[in-house]
Amino acid sequence: MIFDTPRPWDNLPLRLSNEEISQPYEVIHDFFSAFEKHRAITILQRWLYSVCSNKKCKESPSTLLFFYEKIEYLIEAAYLISQLNNSERKAVLQNDSENEDFNIMSAEYFCAWGSSKFTQNPAKLIWQDFPRSLNTKEFFNPYSVFKKTFRFYSLGEWRQELSNLFNMALSKESLLDDGLDTDILSVEKHLLKLIDASHLIDIREFRLDYVTSINGKASEDNG
Repeated sequence: MIFDTPRPWDNLPLRLSNEEISQPYEVIHDFFSAFEKHRAITILQRWLYSVCSNKKCKESPSTLLFFYEKIEYLIEAAYLISQLNNSERKAVLQNDSENEDFNIMSAEYFCAWGSSKFTQNPAKLIWQDFPRSLNTKEFFNPYSVFKKTFRFYSLGEWRQELSNLFNMALSKESLLDDGLDTDILSVEKHLLKLIDASHLIDIREFRLDYVTSINGKASEDNG
């Protein structure tokens, strides 16, 4: 808990435009148009490592600023989505144990380009995109992660925490030097889950249909 008393604007999206507020799922898609998932995780981990040490972040200040802004957009979108009923959306998999064709490890559920006929190294991409931070229930329903994200911190607390961590990453002091009471391991855990869950949503609701259509056209051309 960062704020003892919630403020009026804590649960309002301050970064998102009116269009993005009305279409928060598109914000998820935009995030992964800016960053591949493994790249986003690398930046996050380098950022948080620099906060915990006196070493300079391996990412440039401009890259860190861009990522910080994009992760704030993602968190605000996730908050709005967490208020909606997502049970019927495409990203939610039905655990059909009686269906012999259902394979939870199929790349199409977490790595659209892994099933593309144009991917040069699909095994490497599939390995990079596997959602390691999620448990089975979260894999089946990535939207469930969002509710846990905001049980840990409110939307306003997430914004404040990210701002603190961003400023610290650009300074010469570490988390211990500043004496901030931050559970950095829990912050990292929730942000990793947020990225993994959002990536599953992006794959299942935006990218998979596109890749499937490309594969279909390739088959027609070769047929």
